[in-house]
Amino acid sequence: MYFYRAGLSPTNPAAIGFTRTDYPERTDILKELEDSGMTTLYMDHKAFSDTLTKIPDTFGLDQTKIDAMPEFVKNFNCDGGIETGDPYCADEKFSLDICPTRKYRTGWHPGW
Repeated sequence: MYFYRAGLSPTNPAAIGFTRTDYPERTDILKELEDSGMTTLYMDHKAFSDTLTKIPDTFGLDQTKIDAMPEFVKNFNCDGGIETGDPYCADEKFSLDICPTRKYRTGWHPGW
């Protein structure tokens, strides 16, 4: 489930977070920020996990099927790994169009 409060602007930043049933204080903090007027964007951890399972795995597919996938889908789930593994997930995790030599790339960063 997603929650959003209007008011996002350059001078009114947003708080973004994932919620989990085993960490209810995360949701409480986001609700407090929302109540004080800050934009909050958050997703239930289960909903996020469910979303990831719907993204097709490219491992074992022929190149024609991979090429037919949308750009940000075909290099996301490879051999059961998110943004890692073969055939292209690790190599194409980061967009090289804007900053091809960007420093400090790490495994936890979303890449795009």
